[in-house]
Amino acid sequence: MSASYRFFLETADQPIGPGHPAWAVPLPVVRVPRPGAAIGACTYGDYFLGVRAFLETIGREAAARALRQKGMAPDPAEWRIFLVKHGEHYHPARVEADGAGGAGEWVVNVAVSDAARELLRREHAILSALAGRPRPFLPEGYGWGEVECRAGVRMGMLLGEWFDGYHEFHLTQPTDGPPGMVVWDSAGGNRQLSAVQRAAVYRQVAYIPTWSWKGSRRSAPGTTRPGISSCATARGR
Repeated sequence: MSASYRFFLETADQPIGPGHPAWAVPLPVVRVPRPGAAIGACTYGDYFLGVRAFLETIGREAAARALRQKGMAPDPAEWRIFLVKHGEHYHPARVEADGAGGAGEWVVNVAVSDAARELLRREHAILSALAGRPRPFLPEGYGWGEVECRAGVRMGMLLGEWFDGYHEFHLTQPTDGPPGMVVWDSAGGNRQLSAVQRAAVYRQVAYIPTWSWKGSRRSAPGTTRPGISSCATARGR
């Protein structure tokens, strides 16, 4: 039996379908709209139908692997697709599945522009190269591919592990003070970090590529491995 699909903007109280005013609106190709900025060829409707096509065709095997990893059957009863946000390069979707064995959620990173699709392809190659190594800081990538949202217009997609409870950190330049850092938190509200919290963020950001380079080796004697707790503190948890 084929899965049913439901589409939403950011939250479950924002359903979207062919009758929605935004369905035929082009996706933005830049995160911050600017006068004269290019208009994307893919619409919101293309986006949602494209993610569905990915899960049903070129990404079907990757989706089945992701489902089995959570103890679920590879043919869920329903998929729910949420457009999380418009990033500088990607338009990530959070996809939820219900079926035999329970429920789960993942991310489908969607790249619309040529440059974004190439970046997504490279990121998939990097995640694939790290496959099989312990990597608690990096999401698992299950599969990558491209689908046509319309004749001659393609979208790149990468199905990956969804990291729940993580936030983005962005540098800020107030008009009346020194540079700072804000944590984006849709649930608890965006907030500025203290100097101590900013230092913890930089320390952990530096540690992640170092750990990835060295693999799963333990810290050398006399060195300090930044703990997850300091990052949790920086996240304000």
